[in-house]
Amino acid sequence: MQELSQRLGDSCLKNWEYHTAHLLSALGRELLAENEALGRRALWQAMADFRQEFGRDAARCAAEQARQDFEKP
Repeated sequence: MQELSQRLGDSCLKNWEYHTAHLLSALGRELLAENEALGRRALWQAMADFRQEFGRDAARCAAEQARQDFEKP
């Protein structure tokens, strides 16, 4: 693993915004597919908690970034 890490260097590292948005996107997609009404409420509450913990700007950034297509190569 160390050899692979050295070979790749920083080329595969993503920032906090990317990982937060990717998690929000994937979780949101699954929650809405499972039960749209409950999924929307869960996402709303999660974003309210996130906003309280990290601030309005971070929540807005995560929501905007979550709209991108993470499944596209």
